[in-house]
Amino acid sequence: MTPPPHPPRTLALWVPDWPVTIALARSGHPLHTPAITTRGQTITCASAFARRAGITTTMAPRHALELMPHLTVLDSPSDDLLAREFEHVAQAVEEHITHITVVRPGLLLAPAAGPARYHGGETQLVTTLSEGVTDATGVALYVGIANGTLPAILAARTHTTLTAEQTTPFLRAQPLTTVRYALNDPSHTSALNNLLTMWSTLGIHTYADLAALRHSDVRTRFGVLGAWVHHLATGRDDIPPPTVRTEPDITITHTPEHPIERIDTAAFHAKILAEQLHTELTHRGAAAHHLTITAHTDNGTHTRTWRADTALLGAMPARAITQRVRWQLEGWLTHSALNPHHNTPAPLVRLDLAATDLIPATTHQEDLWGGQHNTQQALHHLVQRLSALIGPDNVLAVDITGGRTPTDRIRHIPWDQRPSHSTQHHKKNASSHQQVATTQEHHPWPGQLPTPSPATLFPPTPTTLSDPAGLPVALSARGTLESPPYMWTPTRLPALTSLIGGADVDALNTATHTVTNWAGPWTITTSWWTRPAPTDSTLTYLQLMFDTHPPVLLVHRADAWHWEGTYD
Repeated sequence: MTPPPHPPRTLALWVPDWPVTIALARSGHPLHTPAITTRGQTITCASAFARRAGITTTMAPRHALELMPHLTVLDSPSDDLLAREFEHVAQAVEEHITHITVVRPGLLLAPAAGPARYHGGETQLVTTLSEGVTDATGVALYVGIANGTLPAILAARTHTTLTAEQTTPFLRAQPLTTVRYALNDPSHTSALNNLLTMWSTLGIHTYADLAALRHSDVRTRFGVLGAWVHHLATGRDDIPPPTVRTEPDITITHTPEHPIERIDTAAFHAKILAEQLHTELTHRGAAAHHLTITAHTDNGTHTRTWRADTALLGAMPARAITQRVRWQLEGWLTHSALNPHHNTPAPLVRLDLAATDLIPATTHQEDLWGGQHNTQQALHHLVQRLSALIGPDNVLAVDITGGRTPTDRIRHIPWDQRPSHSTQHHKKNASSHQQVATTQEHHPWPGQLPTPSPATLFPPTPTTLSDPAGLPVALSARGTLESPPYMWTPTRLPALTSLIGGADVDALNTATHTVTNWAGPWTITTSWWTRPAPTDSTLTYLQLMFDTHPPVLLVHRADAWHWEGTYD
């Protein structure tokens, strides 16, 4: 399999630490402020100034503040906000070059040959682009030029221009882990990480190591994803030449009855258009390399091309199409935090959506570890469908995180933003999933309740706990029980009918149960630093066991006992 002698000259523009840049701009801080963005107790991004102090995304925010006390901590911006703000960077780039393609917020590509001739050479092009975009937006950026998409992306991370002769040796020496930078669909991240771990175990560390293997062997043993990485490792671009494109482009047009001025209304129409485009792609059995969005407004026509999921990994789902169209419309119809006076929003009168550079969609061949079950695939597609219908922010997934109490450890996040370890798309992911889950469950949290955690949690519900004399079980000032628990009377919870089980669940939930054993109490004090302290800042937990009811977890808060969880 001989690599092409001259892949096209490609320019990649990368804005480092894009989430931090946007968080600083929206909060009014200077862009050079040392800062991190966080989601919960996780650092999602750190600025260059913060990294120089030794701060990484693997440490806790508390540790980061110990290293740099004057560090600015900001909430991580949403994907919608990152994409919307990056549109204004793309508009600044278009002042100097054309035919740009957005890979993801913070990274875009463009052909380099034509712009280089116009600007008098690649060096002058890089200088003009860097200075022009920085002057217009205030953000620092890196530009790289090389032969092919992946080499250009890697060159941009070091602000390097590679000649045709330098491109192949440069790529071959890079570690395989850098292929993550070319992946624009986060749903494949978990599978790719597992594949890279497997290759590292087998002694395959660089693109040169992988390119030395035959493509047919890699595809047979490592499936479609492995074949895609090998395709890049051998120096091929992942956009097929015109002679390979056998499918005509697909364009869907929608003209609303009245001009659209609201973002939510535009998103609704975008969802309909995305569904139509996805249906047509599925009907043809085709996959698109690019998604072109064109909005016609009273102020003119706006066009932007997004890089779609590479055809080697399957067609882009309707949810992903809707997401990118919504991002783009928000970028056109709203003001920017980087340059609030740059554009004037105008009503939308027509919307065009085009899937371009089509080739037949590749069938997902089962790899060395086996493929998905049909039920898993059906469930995955169902959730994608729901996200497209009611919006991704309304379809939530449960994620287990660190915390002291069972309720602290549960958070609800949009399904399409869930961490890669939250779901398992392939059997091969099981070991990695278990490792991540184990790491979180055993993370040191001082004062954490002892395991196991309740199998079922629900909002704390007032309940009655009495001692052998029939008096309520009270707590002393030191958090100990003043009398032993003897009888427990739960509150009827109809929602638990299918969770607790039994022939007469209502009777279980309303009858009085004799305590046969108990553990605790464990007292946790929260928000002690606030003045005045909340009335429920002190929580005392108690585990109870019965012969007539599953074990339960009670919590004493605000001078009363509450039923919070049930064990299997």
